[in-house]
Amino acid sequence: MSNKKRNNNQSNGTRLLKKISPKTDGQFEYMRAIIENDITICTGPAGSGKSLIAVSLAAEKFINREYDKIIITRPVVGCGKKSLGALPGDIDEKMAPYLAPVFQHFSTLIGEQLLKTYVGEGRIQISPLEFMRGSNFDNCFVILDEAQNADFDELVMFITRFSEGCKMVINGDPAQTDLHPGARGIDKVIKQCKNLHGFGIVELSTNDIVRHDIVRRFLIAMEPVISNREYRKECAE
Repeated sequence: MSNKKRNNNQSNGTRLLKKISPKTDGQFEYMRAIIENDITICTGPAGSGKSLIAVSLAAEKFINREYDKIIITRPVVGCGKKSLGALPGDIDEKMAPYLAPVFQHFSTLIGEQLLKTYVGEGRIQISPLEFMRGSNFDNCFVILDEAQNADFDELVMFITRFSEGCKMVINGDPAQTDLHPGARGIDKVIKQCKNLHGFGIVELSTNDIVRHDIVRRFLIAMEPVISNREYRKECAE
């Protein structure tokens, strides 16, 4: 670790407990896209590091005081199609089950106690995607997780919250959407923004899966079924 980085970490009162490095060419391109662009959109299968890489860069840049706040959001759509209103508690408590994997990454990187402290101070903030209209993300690192469940209007609303000193990462796995394929906003946004300055578009594949190898083999085996399911949904629409 360089002296400059060590001094930054010490002055901020914390440090990364674990440094995440890319393990595949696709992950390397994903990291580079986040660093070099204002807004990065990444799609890919489960286990390819979409959320972990975004969280690791957000945590590192936050600790180094490059951003004042980290904002984490996602569409509130689950496999059981359980809505916010069906869960007990306030907004943070309602969102907690949806964002548990992301917070697990943060806990691994900076520790559970510091995570609780930063959440309590509002420096790491949970914000439901549906409640973001009118917000501005000044000096924030913003992560939209599970974006395959956001429709086009929601993504337009989210991206247009971009403000001075902001960085956005949008990630999702189209194969695990709970929306009709034709309703996925992420497909339309990627198509229109592929060559737009300031946008990084990254598509990870089964070659980038770093979870247990059985996950990679399972998803490869399921590809024909997943594709056929989406085709049937499109035909039924």
